[in-house]
Amino acid sequence: MKWFKQKSNIVVGILFLITCLSVLRKPIVYFPDSTGYLEVYLIRSAGYPMFLKLIQFIFGSYFEFGLIATQLLIGLASIYFFVKAIQKHFNIGLLLLTLLTIALLFPYYFNGRIANNVLSEALSYALYIAVITRFVNFFVKHEKKQLVLALPILFLLLTVRTQFFYLILVAILMIFWVLIKHKQWKSYRIILGLYMLLPIVTIFVDKTYHKIAHNHFVSTPWTGIHLAAPAYYVSDADDEAIFTDPEEKELFRKIHQQLVEEKLNITIPVNREVESLTSRYISNYTTVANKTIYKLSDAHFDSNLSENERFILVDSINKKMAFPLAMHNFKKWFKLYYGNVIFGFSSIEYLLLNVFILLFSLVMLFKRNDVLSRIISLLLLCSLGNVLAISIGIHAVFRYTFYNDWVIFLVVFLLLTYWGKYKKSEENNNKLHSESSVF
Repeated sequence: MKWFKQKSNIVVGILFLITCLSVLRKPIVYFPDSTGYLEVYLIRSAGYPMFLKLIQFIFGSYFEFGLIATQLLIGLASIYFFVKAIQKHFNIGLLLLTLLTIALLFPYYFNGRIANNVLSEALSYALYIAVITRFVNFFVKHEKKQLVLALPILFLLLTVRTQFFYLILVAILMIFWVLIKHKQWKSYRIILGLYMLLPIVTIFVDKTYHKIAHNHFVSTPWTGIHLAAPAYYVSDADDEAIFTDPEEKELFRKIHQQLVEEKLNITIPVNREVESLTSRYISNYTTVANKTIYKLSDAHFDSNLSENERFILVDSINKKMAFPLAMHNFKKWFKLYYGNVIFGFSSIEYLLLNVFILLFSLVMLFKRNDVLSRIISLLLLCSLGNVLAISIGIHAVFRYTFYNDWVIFLVVFLLLTYWGKYKKSEENNNKLHSESSVF
């Protein structure tokens, strides 16, 4: 065992060294969204802008190098502890451990090179892996302190990207599972209460941050646009009747008419050989949300208001209108949502594969409650939960879904390891049986 740990540390160290050389030789990359983080826009939540301010304070004129190096080191540390946790709990072989590490390192090489970007993904990916590590440690060993350690990391993650609110539900489900199995109700009351309070605390901190930074005690305004985009896309002209407020009626009329003119509405037929109603929405999401809903909503309000005040009003009115609009067209909205979920998993086959393995692992969890079923159930639940959460509004593109691309690799590795151990155990039993038969 000691030999294996030494070998695995050497292999992981080599992979990390190669990653460092690859990342550090590439320049930093700025995106249109980078400005919002660097200049602390109202529509950006606190986590990443404050992280950038800290890097600027520490590194000064060496900000770009400092940011790349820090984002990389935080990510590598999270990956290292996760890999070691899996090795500890399941004892996978050196080859599979190497492949798992490579899969976790993919975002630093391909599809974005997250450590080199001035975007929140690098920080949120590292924090996400750190939270999952604590969750795995808790669910396998039922060590309450692991949930306690996960709590501040999850809080930081939520200040960076709110899409991970579903992890609170995952934590609560794990706690209830342990409570049902071990009936330790009193010992988990405090930690259960803390996780239930976490959304309230996160929202309050977010509002307080905006009060200090922008003089407005509001949640980060942009959720309304995300929720309104699919609702407007599936609407028709008659939906104006569901709004009683004249201001809402007028705004709906403007936005719906503009989307129809741009052929970005579900009532406009598509060429089935080229695209589907869902793919048209996904490929034109920015036009629907930013260039149409936001711009027309912004122009709807008094131009004498400050930009931040209009942001807040735009978010508020669209958040208010999105729900009744979606419910009035629920079948069409759900069809779009389902298509967005499929897109998040790349294909219906891959989605069904994930769902099937999750259901199978849950059955095994109830029947056997072993390490294999616990880890697979947890990881696939988190993977599915992420896509289900973001697909409610945002188009499920790589930027929001890559966090769990490694999960299916680990599931396969765990199943291969389990099958290998099972076959070896079966061969040993057959050998013992044959030897006893001789005597």
